[in-house]
Amino acid sequence: MYTHDRGFWNVLRDLDRIFDAVGSGQRSYPLFGSATPALNVSGNDDALIVTSEIPGVQPADLGITVHGDTLTVSGKRVLAPAQDKQPERSITFERSLQLPYRVDGERTEARCRDGVLTITLHRLASEKPRAISVSAT
Repeated sequence: MYTHDRGFWNVLRDLDRIFDAVGSGQRSYPLFGSATPALNVSGNDDALIVTSEIPGVQPADLGITVHGDTLTVSGKRVLAPAQDKQPERSITFERSLQLPYRVDGERTEARCRDGVLTITLHRLASEKPRAISVSAT
């Protein structure tokens, strides 16, 4: 197959990427940005911290659930009309993330401040690693 890094071939490569994204069920639109916010995960053996930039999303329009080892974040972003006669539009999103361990849903905390969502997920005590001593006998 002939490949070239200029002009028409870039357009074909971009179209292939778009069709691949649509065919795989992703909700990402490369030409217009992403409709689904990215989730950033950090943590240690005791807790995970998940952050996401969600400007324009009100806390009341967010849904966060933990089921087993899966975190799901959903929400709705309301877009103001560009002109007076246009209706208000909204974009809904849902993102699931498989966690490396089960978390304590009762101790899960979520905070939304200045367009940044922060979720703290504490590890279940029964899921924490335990050191096992070795005897010489």
